[in-house]
Amino acid sequence: MKKIITLCCAAGIVAGENPKFLGPTELQDTFLPSQLRYQSYPETADVLAVGDWRMNVTVDWTAHLAQTGTYLFDGESITSTLKIRQSPFRNWEFGLDVPFTVRMGGVADEFIEFVETTLDSRVDARFALPRDAYTAYIANPDGTALVLKESEAFQDFTLRAKYQFLRDEKNWLDLSAVATLTLPTGGSHFGSEGISPGLGLHVQKPTKYINTFLGAAGNYYSDNREQRFEFNELRGMAYGGWEIKPVKWGALVVMYQIYSPFASSNHPLDDLAHYYSIMGRLWLGNRVTLEAGIVENLGVIENRNSSDVTLKFALTGHF
Repeated sequence: MKKIITLCCAAGIVAGENPKFLGPTELQDTFLPSQLRYQSYPETADVLAVGDWRMNVTVDWTAHLAQTGTYLFDGESITSTLKIRQSPFRNWEFGLDVPFTVRMGGVADEFIEFVETTLDSRVDARFALPRDAYTAYIANPDGTALVLKESEAFQDFTLRAKYQFLRDEKNWLDLSAVATLTLPTGGSHFGSEGISPGLGLHVQKPTKYINTFLGAAGNYYSDNREQRFEFNELRGMAYGGWEIKPVKWGALVVMYQIYSPFASSNHPLDDLAHYYSIMGRLWLGNRVTLEAGIVENLGVIENRNSSDVTLKFALTGHF
């Protein structure tokens, strides 16, 4: 199963003679405890044409290292998400997200150590902890509050509906709103016992070679407890960036993203989580795209409340 998941890549299909801008990288917060619940993510403000479908499989391979006096997250996770989108009516798009996650011991530790040593930016904890190991827990003064075991299971499924209010062809920019509803369908300690509704607003302004985008979204968690650990009922996300497409067959996507605190009672989980990503997007004809790149936090301090590094892959097809 692990080999199959690691070989997967995110796929999406785009109809038309010349593929349009596809918007920002759809990046959820990959921090290990954040994976317990659905996280809002950036997306294009443009909906599909009436009758079109899009199929997408996205793979996030994440290295985790976050150590404080009360918690330790050390290991790796791979989340593969099937995304289905369809437009039955003009300006409307409906969809479904089905994620599957594997938590496992680190297999990239030696490579990351080499990179950090070469760049003279060693994280001391990485070199003190054992290689290729998996440990994930949060401890309170009265005992262990949360243990995320090395395992694999489906996460909660998410239903989605998007409506586009403005179109660039007539209104100078694209503007859409997204409603999400995450259901308790995941495995034990991979999802919730409650529902998680969310709302988002996404804007983009495409020009001939550059698409500028920004947006914000948030979720409410009706079940905000996992084992003996409590996290925030509300969590928000904001992002901005550019999709640069100098040629018909390729684009570069650069994005900055912020998440509000995951929890309020355990520092530094009560801080904002920051990410930036650099992705390459390759058009394999008019209907299929391949996307790959890297997602990073802001350095030695930020990796205590956000993912250390994520390799992201995507394969896209429209029909």
